[in-house]
Amino acid sequence: MCAMELRCAVQQYAWGKHGLSSKVAQIAKNNDPDFVANELSPYAELWMGTHPNGPSVIKVSGQELGDWVLENTDTLGVKVMAKFGPQLPFLFKVLSVREALSIQAHPSKNHAEELHRLRPDIYKDPNHKPELAIAITPFEALCGFRLAREIAEFLKSNNTYLDLF
Repeated sequence: MCAMELRCAVQQYAWGKHGLSSKVAQIAKNNDPDFVANELSPYAELWMGTHPNGPSVIKVSGQELGDWVLENTDTLGVKVMAKFGPQLPFLFKVLSVREALSIQAHPSKNHAEELHRLRPDIYKDPNHKPELAIAITPFEALCGFRLAREIAEFLKSNNTYLDLF
């Protein structure tokens, strides 16, 4: 097995930090000498993976990582191949957040596959989106959400939300 340097996709969402105050822009600049950060632009996410909206490219060959994985499926291992087929089963991201993010709900693996089959124009890949966060800079996060049944009871007891049930 070998290590390969990747040129990774940068996503410029409005909530990202601007210019080189963004860890994403800093990493992109260190990774790609041609990358120029605009101090007025947001740099929100750096993607390392095979997602069609931002595939990584192997620096030395210029080949997309997804194509390389298809040609080298043995690098995925037997268990990953059996469960996910000849594709990278995750998208590694670095986030640089300037303002609060919305709460996201992701489908299960089965539902993600169905949505992708029915609407590939909207659901770009068939994978569910389990997430893990590892902080590389100081951050604040919400945690300790109530159980779903407690939230449902609260909503049912509040007249404002009765029409939802």
